[in-house]
Amino acid sequence: MTGYSRAFKSLWAGEVISEFGGAAGAIVNGLLLYELTGSREWMGVLWLVYFIPSLLLQGVSAPFLNHVRKDRMLRRIQLIRAGAYLLPLGGFFMGNEAGVIAGLIVLQIVLGLLQP
Repeated sequence: MTGYSRAFKSLWAGEVISEFGGAAGAIVNGLLLYELTGSREWMGVLWLVYFIPSLLLQGVSAPFLNHVRKDRMLRRIQLIRAGAYLLPLGGFFMGNEAGVIAGLIVLQIVLGLLQP
């Protein structure tokens, strides 16, 4: 990575750390859903709602990214991902488990769409 600017290296390092955190977050989301429902099937649904949008979007994301400023796009994606993690918390403050479950499912859909 000697030929890249310092800003790019910083952005790249931050993205790598974010991806590790995202993977850990996905595992924690599944475990939280399992603790709430006691159902392995719901855990499977949670992973499906993550992977299906991700697989569908991977085919169109690369050509799209050729026409945008990548630094702006990465920043916006990270901000949206950070905001999406507040959805289950909002469900928790609503006071029912259905809100937390819905927040987790929407979170996984958003993460699946933004990951590619």
